[in-house]
Amino acid sequence: MNLPFTLQQLRIIKAIAAEKSFTRAAEVLFMSQPSLSKQVKILENHLGILLVNRESNKISLTEAGKLFLQYSERVLALCEESCRALNDLKNGDRGNLIVGASQTIGTYLMPRILALFAQDYPQINLAVHVDSTRIIAKNVVDREIDIAVVGGDIPEEKK
Repeated sequence: MNLPFTLQQLRIIKAIAAEKSFTRAAEVLFMSQPSLSKQVKILENHLGILLVNRESNKISLTEAGKLFLQYSERVLALCEESCRALNDLKNGDRGNLIVGASQTIGTYLMPRILALFAQDYPQINLAVHVDSTRIIAKNVVDREIDIAVVGGDIPEEKK
């Protein structure tokens, strides 16, 4: 599906609404005013409706322009949010972490440690698996668990 607009055109409409001037909107977006005007014309042609009233020195959005602005702001906010979320994931500030622990450690030590971890990293979803050392070691080898803390000896075949 081809969209009749680009993200840059959404930014342009948002800037025009905020600045109420093609010249100031162009300055805010670091582009030339003729280029901005051309993008608005292209957008209006693709949509088949007038978005901006151009009366002498007064610039305002038409009813269609106001409606389009509402959606533009939502789309741009979602784009920014998705970039932040991906950046958080890349930096380890967001995601899922599956922790395994043997019985004693999982019962007595891990609750306190994981509570502190959750306070410092609230965007990370934690899951804890408590089982025997043998099963936890197998889960790590099978990549069902990301990290584990065990108290017993790890079976030779799991090393």
